[in-house]
Amino acid sequence: ACDVLYSKLVKYDELYIALTSLLAAGSQLDTVRRKENKNVTALEACALQYYFLILWRILGILPPSKTYMNQLAVNSPEMSECDILHTLRWSSRLRISSYVNWIK
Repeated sequence: ACDVLYSKLVKYDELYIALTSLLAAGSQLDTVRRKENKNVTALEACALQYYFLILWRILGILPPSKTYMNQLAVNSPEMSECDILHTLRWSSRLRISSYVNWIK
């Protein structure tokens, strides 16, 4: 995993955007199932919860990308539901001066 993060093959901003957009996978599956008039199975629900928790932990460990921080700084109205959810996590941390210095 560290090889991917430190390699020049993947831009960190793009990786971060991809990870935050993946937070919507559960609601997207639910939408598809509703259109098919089917319920999400117990196995699918368990897999989605596990996947979401792992992704949430990864995003909690990684520092935010420059693009994400710029989006917050300009108060962009173009934030997706995933960005808003993720911002709820980061907004409380942005008041801690040592944390803000670490991000910079």
